[in-house]
Amino acid sequence: MNLPTLGGRREGLTLTLDALSTNELLPTLAELFTAARQAVARRLESVGVPFVVPAERPLVERGGQGPGSWRTDTVNQERNVLGVGLAARRAAPWLTVAEIAQARDCALKLAAVSTTLPFWTPLGANGWELVEKMDDGPSKLADSPEDLADWVLRHIVLPALRWHLEALPSVGFEDHRRAAAFADEVLQVAQYDHLRYRVLTPLSGIDLASPHSVVTEGEISIRRLSNEEQGEWFMEHQGPPVFSLAGTEPPQALLELSVSGPRNGQHLAAGDSIPLLVAALQLHGYEVASKGAIEYSQPRWVQPFAYPVSITLPQLSHSPSTSELTAVDFHAIAQTADRLSHYDIARPRTPQDLALHRFFSGNARQNDVDAILDSMIGLEALLVPGSKPGDISYRFSLHGAHYVADDMSSRALIRDQLRSIYRMRNNLVHGNKYPEQAAIATARADAQDLLRRGLLRATLEGFPTPETFAQMLLGAGVP
Repeated sequence: MNLPTLGGRREGLTLTLDALSTNELLPTLAELFTAARQAVARRLESVGVPFVVPAERPLVERGGQGPGSWRTDTVNQERNVLGVGLAARRAAPWLTVAEIAQARDCALKLAAVSTTLPFWTPLGANGWELVEKMDDGPSKLADSPEDLADWVLRHIVLPALRWHLEALPSVGFEDHRRAAAFADEVLQVAQYDHLRYRVLTPLSGIDLASPHSVVTEGEISIRRLSNEEQGEWFMEHQGPPVFSLAGTEPPQALLELSVSGPRNGQHLAAGDSIPLLVAALQLHGYEVASKGAIEYSQPRWVQPFAYPVSITLPQLSHSPSTSELTAVDFHAIAQTADRLSHYDIARPRTPQDLALHRFFSGNARQNDVDAILDSMIGLEALLVPGSKPGDISYRFSLHGAHYVADDMSSRALIRDQLRSIYRMRNNLVHGNKYPEQAAIATARADAQDLLRRGLLRATLEGFPTPETFAQMLLGAGVP
């Protein structure tokens, strides 16, 4: 069944519908959703397709002993047939001429009340099953029609209908709240002045302190994932349990960031904001791990694809236990992320950039030696700025003892740790006897911790200069 032709251009629409208010559109859209749900139910019933089908849903069960104490399992659930397999798609088209005309009328009115349509859509619309046979295929909907109302039908009304119908427990389930949500969402998208996106980063090695299940700072939030959500993220983005031997860990929390993009052009994924937030988490001592981040349009049906966002993180947390995050801590982390935006961590241009860059790349290393070399570069960039030929090792340990220590009593310990790390680096690169693996692992942990503490101070207070260290050594600037 081909879509009916939609007549009228924008000028004609505004003349005939200039008195229409957005509030009047909401019940009209809600009525469309209810009519479409009933039509789909009748269609499935007529061809013998059940409303729900059994499906296994993965979940993660944890033993409460920190990272590694988990196992995957499945739970049997009934799912809306619209989102499972091809059975429902083979019953397309789901709507009759009456509902298509009703959807067309809504598109006509949306085109009349909006001044921001059309917006950028790189791919064809989603939701063809409502109006096309499977053999006709979605390619017909990928064409770009000239008529604005036809564009609204294809790229807003039908995709939103498809998404919200699939979100029902069953098309046989009458849900007035879902109908109202559909109406609100469609109207909002039609009037967007910017397109909106949400970046999702699943994280392991971190959990929210009870009783919090979510902490929020502006457009940023971290929330706890349910066992079912952990299972879905793990199976979809990291692989089945057999691949856990490669060092993956199901995520326990989800970092979310809302961003805006241009309405009439291509959107570049938030490749800076999420890495900065993850970097701030690490600087505050949270040993998070993840395989990557994904950015979706908001709502998801606006653009039926995802943007990958590159982040530098280990796939498995090095911490022996999961760290709890509080709302107070998250506030400080968000502030640190804002300060990190002043540095070019991905493409270092200064010694300060390089110190940060090497810290985050070192944390992501699987090999301890690589991590030590990264950390040493970062520590030297932080602790001996503007250095000239001379005894760098002496200044390296002395500067670090003053800068990283929380009080005078810990300076000697930090000095000795830095000396040991420096010797370790020299032995790894120049020594005749290669160090034992246990000593290498200890050096890695010490180097990364000292660099983290120093960089956190530098990020919050400003990076130290040669004069900073001179004043410290003279007793004029005690930490």
